[in-house]
Amino acid sequence: QDLPQLQADPRLKVDIKPSYRTMYAFLNNGRAPTDNASFRRALAYAIPYDDIIASVVSGIGSQPVGIVPAGMWGHDDTLPKFEFNLAKAQQFLAQSPYPTGGVTLKLTYTQDDLFEQQFATLWKEKLAQLGITLNIFGLPWEQQWALAQAGPAGSPDVQDIFVMYWWPTYITPYDFLWNLFHSGSYAFFNLGYYDYPAFDATIDEASALEASDRATALAKYREAQLILYSDAAAVG
Repeated sequence: QDLPQLQADPRLKVDIKPSYRTMYAFLNNGRAPTDNASFRRALAYAIPYDDIIASVVSGIGSQPVGIVPAGMWGHDDTLPKFEFNLAKAQQFLAQSPYPTGGVTLKLTYTQDDLFEQQFATLWKEKLAQLGITLNIFGLPWEQQWALAQAGPAGSPDVQDIFVMYWWPTYITPYDFLWNLFHSGSYAFFNLGYYDYPAFDATIDEASALEASDRATALAKYREAQLILYSDAAAVG
């Protein structure tokens, strides 16, 4: 909210640069109703991406293309991405076990993070048009984390959607893809509980080839991101 005032101050120079920091909404792949791929796709098409960029981050953010962020090696601008399209959302909902909605979802985000809160609020408004109720809970990170660690169905209170940020500890696609989606990361940050052996094998092979055959590694990282898109494992 302070950015326009800072930009108008002649004593200051404001530089806006790209960042690897990305907000993700992880969909619980291990428990109904979000264990259904068509239902997850319906949720993805109900996100008002352009409105979120314009109002939540004042136009200085962008919708991710793939999981690997722009500017990092392994990013691929040619990957498909979801768009806001309630008609498509309704089509996928009709293919799911919940064709008319009638379900309630629990979303958790880190308390006092206004970006995450406003993102969830805008999404909630669109989901209501599909007959889906989104209950939003802002929790201290420790509580949000502890709840998620119960596993996909380990607690009746576990979230259907977990919102958080990710940025790399190492500048490699494997950092994003393993931490956020590999089945071996259940105890860490795979908080959508995604479990797909073919995906795991693909990124493990890519990682092993990074130094010796980068072209093949990149092709495998692209393949892995296409798997995630097809499954709508998470949205960013």
